[in-house]
Amino acid sequence: MWDRRVGEDLPLVGDRFTARNRIGGMHWTSTATVVDAKPRRRFAFVVGSLEQPTAVWSFDLSVTEIRGAGAATTVAYTVVLGNGPSIFDTISHQGAVQYNSIVNDRLDRFAASMAAMLDAVGVGAQDC
Repeated sequence: MWDRRVGEDLPLVGDRFTARNRIGGMHWTSTATVVDAKPRRRFAFVVGSLEQPTAVWSFDLSVTEIRGAGAATTVAYTVVLGNGPSIFDTISHQGAVQYNSIVNDRLDRFAASMAAMLDAVGVGAQDC
């Protein structure tokens, strides 16, 4: 949900939104600020404060020509976990191995959700 929009159509640097997150039975929200927005090329946002982010997420898109099949878009995402307050603070006392396992599980779940969403968008785009 967009909390503050600078632009009217496409997201712009400075726009803010609230993200709703879930892992198993845990639910939480976080506030994010758009820090890079280049239509059809890049979208990046900081979770938490700009000065001490919880995480920085970025999504880069590139078009690849596929011989005989037209073009495809590759989406590459990156997440850098920062030192800002996070849901992971509540589990950090469990030790490094458990903490890393939980973080990796979170990233694996995100990758699976992203793949499912992109598949759904791809199917929808082909059906139009």
